[in-house]
Amino acid sequence: MRKKIFLIGAAACSVVVMMVVLPSFVIIGLFFSPPADAQSCSSSNVVIASTQLGPDQLSIAKIIIGTTAALGRKAGLSAADAIKAEVISVATGFGESSLKNVMHGDIAGPDSIGVFQQRTGWGPLAVRTNPALATGLFLTVNKGPGVTGLFNTPGWQQMTVTQAAHAVQHNADPSYYAQFQSMATNLVDQANGGNSAHAMLTTNCTSAGAPGSSSGGTSPGGLVWPVLKSGSSVSYCYGPRVLGGVSGFHPGVDIAQAHGAPVYAATSGTITIAGPVSGYGSNYVSIVSDNGKFFTGYGHMSAKSVTVGQKVTQGQQIGAVGNEGASTGDHLHFNYIRSDLPHDPYNGNVDPLKNGLSIPAGIGNPNGCS
Repeated sequence: MRKKIFLIGAAACSVVVMMVVLPSFVIIGLFFSPPADAQSCSSSNVVIASTQLGPDQLSIAKIIIGTTAALGRKAGLSAADAIKAEVISVATGFGESSLKNVMHGDIAGPDSIGVFQQRTGWGPLAVRTNPALATGLFLTVNKGPGVTGLFNTPGWQQMTVTQAAHAVQHNADPSYYAQFQSMATNLVDQANGGNSAHAMLTTNCTSAGAPGSSSGGTSPGGLVWPVLKSGSSVSYCYGPRVLGGVSGFHPGVDIAQAHGAPVYAATSGTITIAGPVSGYGSNYVSIVSDNGKFFTGYGHMSAKSVTVGQKVTQGQQIGAVGNEGASTGDHLHFNYIRSDLPHDPYNGNVDPLKNGLSIPAGIGNPNGCS
């Protein structure tokens, strides 16, 4: 166990891992208002892998990278500084907790908890034990000596990774975080496709014009691509088709993707169906938009992670790609029903690609759907 400086904002090392059930954001909001982007942006577009980290650690790393990208964008960072901030955040999180949401104290104090082992002076318990909100604290808090986030630390862009982490965390050993820099850099490089220009593009956000939206705003007219872009392709268009010698009407767009790949909410809204639907398998999901004017549907999934009545945000994972129901291979069937447009002849469905969903650059489209 390493010795830590006794500052109210000091972080601490991990010994025992425990999980905490978080109160709602409504309760949190009574005491603390975390950065909006830390709540509204998900990590769904962050793709990383490591043989050294378990699934829970990778999940937290994705949240840290995605939240740092979102807050870096809000702060107006350059791409290079955003990349550096992401590396600093991940290296610090690993150094403090091995990327685990720990709930215990240590030599720094019994209140030193969470991914960054932040003490009471940093914020409420429910904030410090929420990886996204804790990342927001690490980056943006500004309460004075000992409790100052990275973005409020003068000259952090010119510091080394370990110097910047130390300036926020106040570890007794200013070189401590250097040993985690290589691992953090590898994960950040993966998340950004090895291209620093992508540093701001690792999250889907609900704000208008946010990276991840297909046409510069929230729906209608701004649906995010509902599966991982990498490896996906458009396999069937919307409209009349002949399948197996039988003429019919295809009321959506089929997007091929690997079995088990995450499926994301194309828009924010409320879950209206989460279960069996004829032809689409046992994990069909439907979402009604916040304004009540349209529905998005997600069929053939191998699993769902939402329930009826649940509120979801744009870009949030709702299930996994599968081959259930009347399907000939792993893919997502995506359909779109609008109440404010003239309807095509199939139960109120309209063509998603003509009403807010755009095919991202580089996505295969062998049938020329548009």
